Amino acid sequence: MKEKPILFNTDMVKAILEGRKTQTRRIVKEKDIMSKWDGVEGGHILASCPYGQGDRLWVRETWYPVPEHKPVSRTTNYPKVWYKANNDKPTWGGSIWKPSIFMPRKYSRITLKITGVEVERVQDINQTVHDEVLREGWPFGYSQHENISPVKLFERIWDSINGKKYPWSDNPWVWVISFKKVD
Repeated sequence: MKEKPILFNTDMVKAILEGRKTQTRRIVKEKDIMSKWDGVEGGHILASCPYGQGDRLWVRETWYPVPEHKPVSRTTNYPKVWYKANNDKPTWGGSIWKPSIFMPRKYSRITLKITGVEVERVQDINQTVHDEVLREGWPFGYSQHENISPVKLFERIWDSINGKKYPWSDNPWVWVISFKKVD
């Protein structure tokens, strides 16, 4: 069993903590691809997945270390760190949230066990929209007043996170990683 870090934004961390997110899609990198064919009628990809079933992922999230001389205003199993997903607010002068990429393993409070890995095109989420979008953490960023389909919303969120390098319109290959939170 291997352990690897994985980045999630604040909304996705909240969805994991609430039990709404049990799946994520990650880009298939060129280094993972052994052979590829993408014809008009469909395609296939043969790749070596960096994520294995049974492996564990430790979640990196936006955080802030609580200085030793500052009192902690809430009880937690993970003292000396505040998490943006908890709506903690470091308020003393000069304090700013630390990006998830810089979170060390010792401050990670969420561990995920991989229960399944598949490879598909990102737009294949259309085929099983209800279940797939729910597993991605629906209703992330959703306003009940918006007249938008779940897939269209997922497309917007995909592009806001990945759009510069891997836009939805390019329909990139992705790893579909299913997981469960380890208590």
